[in-house]
Amino acid sequence: RLQGRAMDADEEHFEVQKCLASASLINSNLSICSTSKCFSHKRKVVVKTSGKKAVLYKELATVCVLKHVELFQTVLIVCTENGDVCIYGKDHKKGIHSHRKTGTSGSGEKATLTSCASDGSETLFVGSNSGILVYSVTEKEMKLKYTIPSKTMITALALANKRLYAGDANGGVSVYKQNNEGGYGR
Repeated sequence: RLQGRAMDADEEHFEVQKCLASASLINSNLSICSTSKCFSHKRKVVVKTSGKKAVLYKELATVCVLKHVELFQTVLIVCTENGDVCIYGKDHKKGIHSHRKTGTSGSGEKATLTSCASDGSETLFVGSNSGILVYSVTEKEMKLKYTIPSKTMITALALANKRLYAGDANGGVSVYKQNNEGGYGR
């Protein structure tokens, strides 16, 4: 159920797009890894891999998070304003997984995705307006394991030394330690 589809885009398109003024030129809209450069503009994601033609993905909603992370391989995480978390694989030519996060159960509230981080193996953390979504991601599947609730929107995530650091919209930073079962809690 991936939302994006690949289209051809040339280098010129890549260079011109990054200069456009837009409300979508927000935090987390540019990511670079050893093999590619990526940026987003509204619903578009432009990917330029080393020595290859740029690829353009068009998502169904405005992109709000774009980041390379290490999971089972280097992947590109694309989160959209309608709650989609999409994972694009090697050379970002095709989508591997997709998951839609809806608002808080029964509230009718829209999910707002703001940031992401990974443990470098199989765990993906996605910050949202209701807390941190913790996914288990392998080559074969992506599933939501649990959510770490927060009353304040999570705006930044970082992981180091088996600790998950979460910055919130009020300027606070919470630290979650990894427990013996591999989960995270205060």
